[in-house]
Amino acid sequence: MYYYYYLIFNSTKKYIVPILITFSFLLSISVLPPTAQASDLDIREVIDLLIAIGVIAPDKIPAINAYFETLDNTQSQIETVATKTYVLNDGGVLSESGYTSFMVKYPANWKYKEFSYNTEGIAFCPKNISNCGVGMMNMKSSITIYPYKYDMTGNISRNSRTHHNYENDEGEILASASLSDLKYEEEFEDIISDFRFINNSKQFSIEVLSPNGGEKYKKGDTVNIKWDVRNVKSNTLTIDLLKSNGTLVYNLGTLVNPVLGSGNNAPFTWPIPRDGAPGGRTIDHGNYKIRICKYPNPHADSDCDESDSFFKIIPENDGVNYPKLDLLTPEINDYTVTQSGVTFPLTDESTMVGVELDTAWCKKENPRAAGRGPFEFSWGDGQKSCSWFPATHIYSDSDEYRIEVRVKNTVGRIASRDNYVEIGE
Repeated sequence: MYYYYYLIFNSTKKYIVPILITFSFLLSISVLPPTAQASDLDIREVIDLLIAIGVIAPDKIPAINAYFETLDNTQSQIETVATKTYVLNDGGVLSESGYTSFMVKYPANWKYKEFSYNTEGIAFCPKNISNCGVGMMNMKSSITIYPYKYDMTGNISRNSRTHHNYENDEGEILASASLSDLKYEEEFEDIISDFRFINNSKQFSIEVLSPNGGEKYKKGDTVNIKWDVRNVKSNTLTIDLLKSNGTLVYNLGTLVNPVLGSGNNAPFTWPIPRDGAPGGRTIDHGNYKIRICKYPNPHADSDCDESDSFFKIIPENDGVNYPKLDLLTPEINDYTVTQSGVTFPLTDESTMVGVELDTAWCKKENPRAAGRGPFEFSWGDGQKSCSWFPATHIYSDSDEYRIEVRVKNTVGRIASRDNYVEIGE
């Protein structure tokens, strides 16, 4: 810079007075370009003018041009855009994708305004626009970016010169950008090309590793529960046992140390209670899942995980001496439900010789129950009946009910299955 001023002074020192007189005259008659007003004069325009009128010596022109070329190259390397990171609210497809914020670059001579009226977002405007981001239904801005908590596919505009949708790998629309004035189309294209969601690697995540589906356990076995957890901070875990229909059987543990069942550490263990174990919880054989959640107060899908598919719990003797019992989907007609099923005296049909269903046990167990038959039906509304398949029951109130069916064979083994029905509105 000092060299630059030296060049100008050395080239024009004997013309200082004529130059000042000339500047004053040219300013007075407005010959200089509009940008060359006295307090805001573009020095390059002045130099061009001095060269044009012969004030600057010709042998100094190459050095001055070289300086300006260097200056232009230096300025072109200066960041001409600003960067804004916008922190997203928790919830919806954004959190499910692991996104916690997005980053966007915008012109350095623009400004932004975050808003949260009927939706959240950020507005960008040239600095000379007042009240940027102000308004309710009609946002006063040049370019606006709206992040969404829900997949907006099919609900908003398609991509165009004035609209752009940001999608995830599944094609779900997670955010949109809109342009209100086509004179800023170039800036709009730059902004949408520099936009990106940020996946915060510090977000809590949990993954159930085992049992993860396909395993088979007998009553009395010990289930080793393992998981992978990240960024636990001060959180603990809660572990639940779920039935095949997704309902909670019971909680297996709360305030569990997150590192207990992760990595090479010892697993969290759950001994499956045997039938009739003193003080033990009873559990039916069937299909189950394990669910593990951050504790307390999980609020996003990433805070929980469950087995990918079902594992099976079978009787302690592998079911050889138990009846085989399968229930079909209940038929619902208004408040009337019909439950059908399939049964055999033994699970292993090849060993059924001499073993039958005990047709008298239900009535012996429930002398007040309606009907007669080998199957005990508990309808979930306090009523029981003894019947063959199919069995019909009429409910009096709208609600969700659990239907449990039990059957006993002549060697004294009882099998149990259940279904859930939704009655009424």
